[in-house]
Amino acid sequence: MIGTQTFVQLRAPDSMRGRTLSVHGLISRGSPALGALGTGWAFDHVGLTLPVLFATGLVLIAVIAGIPAMRALGNPEPGDR
Repeated sequence: MIGTQTFVQLRAPDSMRGRTLSVHGLISRGSPALGALGTGWAFDHVGLTLPVLFATGLVLIAVIAGIPAMRALGNPEPGDR
């Protein structure tokens, strides 16, 4: 959390730093709570198995979607160094 907040502070323009940090705070603190609320609701209505499989599928899709970006970061072009 400290690392991402520092990154946002360093990358945001001076005039937008406060607004950018407030949006970062909303996302970083609100997203897990909303996910827990949705998962808990699903557990109550359909049981444990389907929500866990669905969440696992979402994580796998995110990882697969991020593979090209990770490869690009790990293998910079010769002129980029």
